[in-house]
Amino acid sequence: MARALVVGGTGPTGPHVVQGLQDRGHEVTILHRGTHELPELDGIEHIHADPHFREAVEQALDSRAVAQGRLGSLSARATALITRSTTSMG
Repeated sequence: MARALVVGGTGPTGPHVVQGLQDRGHEVTILHRGTHELPELDGIEHIHADPHFREAVEQALDSRAVAQGRLGSLSARATALITRSTTSMG
C-alpha cells in the first residue's frame, strides 16, 4: 500500500482527492493548518502545520509520497515536492 500526503486536504476538492486515493488503496494523510476540520475526514491522519513553511512540509514528507497540492501559490511547490519525492523513492 502506498502512502500519500495531501497538502491542503480540507478545501473544496480535498475530500474528493482523499476518497479517490483511499479507493485506490492508498494510506492518506493530510497536511493543513488546522483552522477547520471536515467531518468527512475524521478517519484520516491530520498533520497540522502551515504548509507555507518549507520545514513543516519537509517534516511531513517523511516517507510519504505527495499526491496533491491545491493552495494557490503552493501548486508550484507541490509540483517540486512531487518530483523530489518520486525521485528519492525511485
